[in-house]
Amino acid sequence: MKTHNFRLSAVVVLVMLLAMGCAPVSYIGNSYEPTDNVDLYFSVDDIKMEYTVIGHALGVGGWQKNHKGIKEALIKDAKENGADAVLITGMEREVIWQPWRPWDWHVDNEVTALFLKYK
Repeated sequence: MKTHNFRLSAVVVLVMLLAMGCAPVSYIGNSYEPTDNVDLYFSVDDIKMEYTVIGHALGVGGWQKNHKGIKEALIKDAKENGADAVLITGMEREVIWQPWRPWDWHVDNEVTALFLKYK
């Protein structure tokens, strides 16, 4: 019985650790064959090729995720949806704290992006 409880606890802890390491991406748009390479842009002026926007994405992470982790998750999702490039359009960091519960606070990080397909 103790071995069963230990195994169950170990599985629960492992799943929680894996979930903490993921930065979820919400995507709405068209999907194409997956791509291996995705270019990353921070300004529309840097894009020299003709392109079309295939979708909008929002990468979110909590206090344990910095913007770099969210950026990597956006690139991974862009590859899966067949994008040729990601254009980062904005970022936000919000500290959420409730004065009546000073011990209960967290940070939300968000990065918005467009997924692009070259013409």
